[in-house]
Amino acid sequence: QAIDDAASNGHLEIVQWLHENTDEGCSTKAMNSAAFNNHFETIQWLHEHRTEGCTEVAMDHAAFNGNLQLVQWFSENRTEGCTTSAMDLAACRGHLEVVKWLHENREEGCTTDAMDNAAKYGHLDVVKWLHETRSEGCTTKAMDGAAERGYLDVVQWLHENRSEGCTTKAMDGAAKNQLWDVVHWLDCNRPEGATVATMVSMAHHGNMDGIIWGYYIGPTPCNASVVAEAGLSGHFAIARFLHQEQEWSECGVIPALRECSNENRCWEFAEWLHLHYQYEFESMAEELFADSPQVE
Repeated sequence: QAIDDAASNGHLEIVQWLHENTDEGCSTKAMNSAAFNNHFETIQWLHEHRTEGCTEVAMDHAAFNGNLQLVQWFSENRTEGCTTSAMDLAACRGHLEVVKWLHENREEGCTTDAMDNAAKYGHLDVVKWLHETRSEGCTTKAMDGAAERGYLDVVQWLHENRSEGCTTKAMDGAAKNQLWDVVHWLDCNRPEGATVATMVSMAHHGNMDGIIWGYYIGPTPCNASVVAEAGLSGHFAIARFLHQEQEWSECGVIPALRECSNENRCWEFAEWLHLHYQYEFESMAEELFADSPQVE
């Protein structure tokens, strides 16, 4: 509806004109979307001149944006209230003052998403406040998310002050984003370890030191997909190292080659395997094109 769209964009004069000259009306989307885009004047006008009102989403949006004035206005002037998403989203965005106000003035509370996402996005001050003031706590997603994004201070604080721990996603995520200081810290201080995804990430980025660490010392399993990723990424030194340490069968490496979308890189690695490790080129070609339609 036209008024909904105009309100969403803060075009108050258009909202007023449509209100006075058409019978189209609007929906709760008008005030909800105006709240999402911080159009306070439009919200006040809709409140005073229209009857559609809004939903709980409006205050949730205001909290998400860190607009404390608007959160307070909705609480004082409207009856819809908010949901737990208000505090969850404010925490996720690091809006500590909004989180505090909601805690002191509203009863909806929050969920574990509040601390999980505050940790995930590096808002340690919010994490600490929630830990000290609220009872919902967090889940393993908190440390997993912080590790994946390189917030080592958050990871360390959670390790020292919370009991939820993390999962293998923590090290896998850190490795994927080349956050080797986080990977090293997790290896030295946490028991969860990693999956083969960590070795695949190190192979993809050409991290020979990490591959050697993971193969001999780290808690990271290794399989043929690591060899394939090294070769497909052009890091033949890593592929050579892994081949020297362990014999990988063609049946292990070929499936990974078949998943490669870069045909030139795929054949470059296939040729390298044939040249250095006597992989049968014809059998590799047969395997690589096993699913291709046969031409009569």
